[in-house]
Amino acid sequence: MKYEDVLTFLTVVETQNMAQAARELFISQGTASTRIRRLEEDLGVTLFYRQKGIKNVTLTTHGRRLVPIAQNWLDLCHEARSIKNLSLNQTLTVAATDTLNLFLLNDFYKEFISEHPDISLRIMTYHSQEISRMVDSQRCDIGISNSLFAYPSTQSSPLMTEPFVFLCHQNSLFAGSLDTADLKGEKEVYNDWSTEFENWHHHYFASFKTKKITIGTPAMISNFLDDEESWSIVPASLAARFLPVLDHFCICRPSISMPERKSYFLCRKSQQPEMAALIRLFQESCIRYLTETTKPLSSDQDLSRPL
Repeated sequence: MKYEDVLTFLTVVETQNMAQAARELFISQGTASTRIRRLEEDLGVTLFYRQKGIKNVTLTTHGRRLVPIAQNWLDLCHEARSIKNLSLNQTLTVAATDTLNLFLLNDFYKEFISEHPDISLRIMTYHSQEISRMVDSQRCDIGISNSLFAYPSTQSSPLMTEPFVFLCHQNSLFAGSLDTADLKGEKEVYNDWSTEFENWHHHYFASFKTKKITIGTPAMISNFLDDEESWSIVPASLAARFLPVLDHFCICRPSISMPERKSYFLCRKSQQPEMAALIRLFQESCIRYLTETTKPLSSDQDLSRPL
């Protein structure tokens, strides 16, 4: 079978009209008819019923059976013709949490594709547990997660660690005293960052019966820090992003022990050499970017550091 004959056959099937198919393929109706007859001769069957005076064509039984085969055949031809471009156009699928994608890695993605125009990135946003499953099932090449969920086929390495800090209004009692007893539970903008964070929060704030709001999208936190008594506990990198848009809010670190948020780099243990090299390039570039661009929020304490 010839490519142009199969393409013409499928176009006639779609338009149900030989003349219309010829127009869409920018060929004459005679050429379209010749291609269909040649395909029929190659297969030894009749594909269309031909009736004088009727413009629309009708598939024979053999014609109907050929349609899915022809579609698959054409797809395979397209894939075969694109083989020569595979080495020039590589794709990495990356799944990360929304906080990491929005606030920490967004500029890195831009820098990476600018430095490596031959690599295409496909970025997806999921929760940490789903990211681990996606790496394990090969639905993504790289996972960047804030929690670890063990899978036999997946390997992980620490990417970055940073402390949690308090965001509060500079006129609040807590900002002056750094005493958590001055915080009001009903004014907390809460996000469940991880199981470790939830356990820590319960230990120190078990007496708080209510919260102002519990959200599942960290990007919304700043929208609810809207009065002098509102407060939230967020990772240091996120606090640095929020401060410019929060009038008169500040970062506080009381003397109580604070948990750290860890970020992990995930990929499958077994990779083809080409993909392994691509993943290694991405990981090294990411660590270098975080090292160069992540700045502490104060001169006396490094609040976030790549590992």
